[in-house]
Amino acid sequence: MKLKELDKYYTFHLTSHIDVCKLDKDPSLSVCRCTVFPKFFMTYEELVENVFGVDNATRKRFRGQFKSFLKDLQCSHSIYANDKRTDTITEVSEITTNLVIDLTEKCAVNLFIPDLRVIMIGHDDFGFIFVTDIKNPDVSYISDKLEQYVLYFVKPEKL
Repeated sequence: MKLKELDKYYTFHLTSHIDVCKLDKDPSLSVCRCTVFPKFFMTYEELVENVFGVDNATRKRFRGQFKSFLKDLQCSHSIYANDKRTDTITEVSEITTNLVIDLTEKCAVNLFIPDLRVIMIGHDDFGFIFVTDIKNPDVSYISDKLEQYVLYFVKPEKL
């Protein structure tokens, strides 16, 4: 399937390169980070302290939190992925650790949940960028799911 086939579910046009900065300026959209950390890190020092020093056991726990969250969503909703280098998408048959790494550590994949009108844009530092229409009533459902797996929606603090 091609990305353009998902356009009917979203209020903006989908391409293999999704410009987060451009989306963030659109007042009709909600764009925020979903992460294992309860705050948005604003300085390099905060990143070093909280992200770069993560040991293997903690990294495995973080991956498990995202994996459980996505598996829970997949029980009720189809999830589609593209690898950011193409406009071809495929339905995700299984939530794997590699998929979680590609989404939350390598910026290598985007996930789409059309019936919830949600996009998860691959990022790094144990998180992804969450994009949806600002009036999407399913945001509270997703927020509850995130909370269940100790994941957070965060935005940069105003300076």
